[in-house]
Amino acid sequence: MQNNIFEPQQLPELPQPGFIDQWFLETSIVPAAILIGLGLLVFFVLRNTQLTRKVGLPALIAALVLAAGVYLMGSLVVTDREQL
Repeated sequence: MQNNIFEPQQLPELPQPGFIDQWFLETSIVPAAILIGLGLLVFFVLRNTQLTRKVGLPALIAALVLAAGVYLMGSLVVTDREQL
C-alpha cells in the first residue's frame, strides 16, 4: 500500500537535454542511420566511376564503423535523464 504523505503531488519536470545528449546518447539510432545512409549514398554515386575503390568503398566502410561506434556509445552510456 502506498502512502501519499511522503510523495509530492506534482513531480518536477526533467531538465531539457542538450543537443549531444539527446541525439548521440539517448537516441543514437538516428545518427547511426544517417551515417549509414550517407556512406551508402557516396558509394552508390561513385560505384560506376574510377573513384569507387579510392573513395567510395573507404567512405562506406568508415561510415559503417562510425555508425557502429555511435550506436554502441549511445547504448553503453546512461545519462542522468535516462537514470531518472
